[in-house]
Amino acid sequence: MLKKTIFVFLLLLPILLFGLSRISINKLINAKWHTAVSFYDDWSISFKKNGKAQIYFSGFDQGSCYTSSYKIVNNKVVISNFKECKNNPGNTREIKETEVLTCSLIPEKNAMDHIEKLFCSKQFNFKNLTLKVPNGASRVLKGYPVYVYKREMITTWNLVIRSKPTVASKKVFYVERVIKGDNVKDVTRKSIPKGSKVKVLARTTKKHKVGKWSNYWYFIIIQSVGDHNNFEEKEGWVFGEFLK
Repeated sequence: MLKKTIFVFLLLLPILLFGLSRISINKLINAKWHTAVSFYDDWSISFKKNGKAQIYFSGFDQGSCYTSSYKIVNNKVVISNFKECKNNPGNTREIKETEVLTCSLIPEKNAMDHIEKLFCSKQFNFKNLTLKVPNGASRVLKGYPVYVYKREMITTWNLVIRSKPTVASKKVFYVERVIKGDNVKDVTRKSIPKGSKVKVLARTTKKHKVGKWSNYWYFIIIQSVGDHNNFEEKEGWVFGEFLK
């Protein structure tokens, strides 16, 4: 355990001291690089020692696979020579063969789930999910000081989601897909039903007064049906008095 702690500390040391991340082949091939933390509607890339890389897209009802070449130039990763995999599951091209991605390794000081990302473009913004942010870490989330508090909790009452950690802020609605036997129905929820499981990412550093209660606000994400019948994640704040 001590050796692992020292190893992680040494990996983080350049970021803590200098605010930058050095790119190495070992880091590229040993890390898990994903654009989405939930691995849903997600691009991922894996690197090999021989200068080859594979990019894969996993979506709601489709996937795409591409091989490519890469090299490290001036502490940047240059990815090019894209070709469809032989067994490409996709039916449309997402990446042109002539496309060239130039990627920088950027530290993420306030992310909830990762400490750095390989930024190539708005579409290809790969998070390093190998080095996790520990619970209890201090962050600033949408302007509010929080502690990372990743866990699953259960609502003890119908719980309204807010856009900010205050009851005066806008309510956040989501769409739940309800399946009963052969019947499928999308229901717009103005609150999370009692007894529902919610995924918590963080909580405020201080307790807040709401009515007669004093508790933390918790930042959550919840699955919602999107405009194109695909699933997406809605996010917002809920008051902790009604979570367990």
